[in-house]
Amino acid sequence: MRALTEVFEIPHPGYLMYKAFDKKQRTILVPTLGLKREEPAPPPEKAREDTVVELRNSWAASTS
Repeated sequence: MRALTEVFEIPHPGYLMYKAFDKKQRTILVPTLGLKREEPAPPPEKAREDTVVELRNSWAASTS
């Protein structure tokens, strides 16, 4: 850990986090590493259908 904190100029190993996953993007837990695990990002929100329709209509109006 000391080498990583020196290379990345991190003041303390407690600031390091890890993210491990397999080919199918499934999380791999490594508790013996002694680092915090980076939390997975929440899935992106699906655009509301009315927003998509409004954008399409605005684009059509501006290009005609």
